[in-house]
Amino acid sequence: MHYSLFKQIQQDPSQQQFLEQQLAKLITQNKTLSFNAFTSFCQGLLPLLQQDLTAPRFSVFCNHLGHAGVIDRLNNSSVYQSQPQTEAQAEVADFIGAAPFITLASPLSTSAPDADKTLAAWPTEALPAQADVVLMFGLGLGQQLVPLLTQANIRCLVIYEPDASMLHCSVQAINWQDVFTAAAASNTLISLQIGQDASNIASDLQELCQYLPQLDKLYLYRHFSYPVMDEVIAGLFSHSGDKTQLLKLGRQYLGYQQANDYLPVRFNGVLGNKRYLLAGQTKTERFVQNLAAFEHYYPAIASEMRNFSPRHWYLVTDNQGSLNLWHSKRNALLNYDAQQEAEAVVAQFLHQPAKDDVILGQKVPWKFRHYVHYKAIAKLQPLFSQIAQQHHTVPQQLASLILFGIGQGAFLTELLNRRDISNLYLCEPNVEHFYASLFTLDWQALLAQTEQAGRRIYLNIGGDGTEYFHDLMQQFYSVGAFTIANTYLLQSSYTPSLSQAIKKLKSQLGVVLTIGDYYDHARFGISHSFKSLELGHHWLKADRNSYYQHKATQLPVFVVGNGPSLDQCADYIKEHRDNVIVVSCGTALKPLYQLGITPDFHAEVEQNRSTYRWITQTNDAAYLKRIKLISVNGIHPDTSELFEKTYLALKEGEASTTLLNHKINQTQHFAILNFAYPTVSNLAINWLLQAGFKQLYLLGVDLGYVDVTNHHSRLSGYYKPDGSQLYDYSKVHGDNLTVVGNFRPAVQTKIEFDVARQVIEQTVKAFSGQAEVYNCSDGAYIQGAVPLQPGQILTFKPTDSIPDLLADFLQHSCPMLDMASQASAFKQLYRADALNETIDIWCRLLKQPVTDYDSAKTCIERQWTLFKQQAAIPGSMVFYLLYGSTSYFLSLMTKLLPSIAITEEGSCKEALHKFNEIISVWRCYLMDVVTDFSLEPLKIDMTV
Repeated sequence: MHYSLFKQIQQDPSQQQFLEQQLAKLITQNKTLSFNAFTSFCQGLLPLLQQDLTAPRFSVFCNHLGHAGVIDRLNNSSVYQSQPQTEAQAEVADFIGAAPFITLASPLSTSAPDADKTLAAWPTEALPAQADVVLMFGLGLGQQLVPLLTQANIRCLVIYEPDASMLHCSVQAINWQDVFTAAAASNTLISLQIGQDASNIASDLQELCQYLPQLDKLYLYRHFSYPVMDEVIAGLFSHSGDKTQLLKLGRQYLGYQQANDYLPVRFNGVLGNKRYLLAGQTKTERFVQNLAAFEHYYPAIASEMRNFSPRHWYLVTDNQGSLNLWHSKRNALLNYDAQQEAEAVVAQFLHQPAKDDVILGQKVPWKFRHYVHYKAIAKLQPLFSQIAQQHHTVPQQLASLILFGIGQGAFLTELLNRRDISNLYLCEPNVEHFYASLFTLDWQALLAQTEQAGRRIYLNIGGDGTEYFHDLMQQFYSVGAFTIANTYLLQSSYTPSLSQAIKKLKSQLGVVLTIGDYYDHARFGISHSFKSLELGHHWLKADRNSYYQHKATQLPVFVVGNGPSLDQCADYIKEHRDNVIVVSCGTALKPLYQLGITPDFHAEVEQNRSTYRWITQTNDAAYLKRIKLISVNGIHPDTSELFEKTYLALKEGEASTTLLNHKINQTQHFAILNFAYPTVSNLAINWLLQAGFKQLYLLGVDLGYVDVTNHHSRLSGYYKPDGSQLYDYSKVHGDNLTVVGNFRPAVQTKIEFDVARQVIEQTVKAFSGQAEVYNCSDGAYIQGAVPLQPGQILTFKPTDSIPDLLADFLQHSCPMLDMASQASAFKQLYRADALNETIDIWCRLLKQPVTDYDSAKTCIERQWTLFKQQAAIPGSMVFYLLYGSTSYFLSLMTKLLPSIAITEEGSCKEALHKFNEIISVWRCYLMDVVTDFSLEPLKIDMTV
């Protein structure tokens, strides 16, 4: 369990500042004396000490008692407890009394979980009066060194510390002159292996045997736990007594890298010299009652847990007599004191809650500044920064809390005793931890009380985080997606993979709120879809039986994106052009035109008219008329008219798709694409796989770049004729992310491209076994797509004409349909009068004054109730046009509720003022919708 920084720092800033000033004097003194000591005794490490480390993992801080502590920035927690020096002294005494050891000559048995229910992974004995060798794993602050050197007689002390930043911390916390003086007094040789993780242990042991020919016993002092060092230690114990194996060179150590094996660098029982009693073997009364409760509420979980057996984490009774979790391979306990740690987790959460504020980051895209939605956002910009800066504690009542990590569940009881939570989402990736909670937590009472109070608990057990978004959104939509804005997050346990999953989840939840199907997007999507019906566009059939095995689907398909590697792929596209189907994606069309390549298909996904402007950069109408367009409902009619014919599918998640499904698709059964976002490459890949094509080659679908100044093809509209950038790409799109490369270790990317990559991975997985996808792009690695250099592509001239095959295929898969009657019926339905009546009622509701927390909460609830009522009326357009906008504004209002609940009069008034400002902007928004829609319900977008 990690030590919370919240509990380690003075809550009074002035007192904390005073302590830091006092400690700074000691740190300056220690650094000066330590540098002098290394100059005299260990000059080899001076360059490392003089080096300024960039982004160090460990750094010194001043704790609430004025002592030097260490922050582990990997998990943002304190490495030591409140008194590191006292902790080190106690640890040394414990080690001397029971030191883990291995032998070179006589074999020793080790025990894992065994029949007598006693667990002790490592053999121990009292440190002898003369110890030949002590191997210390982890330097830490080094406060254990002087006590060890003065209380024990050690001939050779070898210290492994993989992280150099820890040495920098030690020279601030201790005077190394004292260490070297103590070593000289006891005639101890110190070997400082800084930057070494002990993976070269075999060669080190060989050197020790040469230095000490009679060496038999080595004592192992674990001060810090690192993944590789722990594997080395496990290897030493497993081969104890077998000198040949211990001195065998070439062994590879990968370390404990699985999420279920994660540990902080220090934990309860870090020395590994204690014995524990195995618990959880017998099904206790609590376990049986809990299992029965899960059988009633969550039968699938009960079925999985009934005969579950842990493999890594075992429930034990520790040396304090408390139930604890013990990791068998790393010999580590999860908790020091589960109850105290639970209270600390809850206290920190209640004082410094984590809440996602992505909704406050919405900007006004320049090309959409004329949209009704973004005009309102522009008015709200001054409020966003004010709301983001507000600080508050967690209110008594929470609409939603997402909790990551259950452990033994102690803090869950503590939290529910102190706050009323309407919707609790529990995500526990470690199934073994959840299994242990069936012995330690009264789930039966908790679930029963939740049901009686009319609250909800949603459980996600064992997932790796990739499914959190999908699972949570299913639940959010049942209570209103706007509640996301007032959802709190509590991470009670840390693993790197879980933190990454949470980070990804937050960005995905933000997409729901900030890139929703707002009014303008919804109304233009519907208008353009109607126009497609009028123009007789072709629609991909949902039933693939008539075309899935068509000969055309066996042809290789080149999906060409506008990534920088397109310039290197050009010759290969030309080489294979006559043997393949070529699909250009978005802005890749201009480079292909300049290269003299005419694709069979062009793909576009954006519905606004700016696509028309990008495409017509080719300035060759005859060229475009030789190409077929593939897209989704909502494509701009001006864009579609540029091409020979247009072939569409429905895009999941669009208001226009929901409307078409409800009014038209019940009889026509058009194909629906689930992965046609966020980029045009996503659309093209999803469309082609849905259509049944079996071989896809991705060229220029980089979704990343080696050099941020070379982010797209140099032949595209992102560059001027002289080769310079049209605009500063890095400045506009922000900081780069680093991801695994397809042909190189790593490439840079931006958030949108990384999301696109993940969606392509989902697409490939969904069509696994039906098609082969090859990634021939020098960009981001796409899991599921086979990396293939363009020069290794093999194609053969087809026996039939590709144009003839495609024509026949499209006739079967996307036949011409007479949609005139459906279009006419739809036009009659799509009226402004019903929408105007709804918004009139809505605006009258918003005139009611909001003067306190209760009236603010009621205002939100009444709007949501009204929206659902009006959306249920036959012929109502309110759901299709205003679902996204309503969710957004109710999210903003919901976000202010905790501030309105504050008892301080000034703060409450300020929050109420902001709340009423949002209502005022929202009323104007709704009235603008009435005006805009009434003038021309089927208006076409004119964005340039």
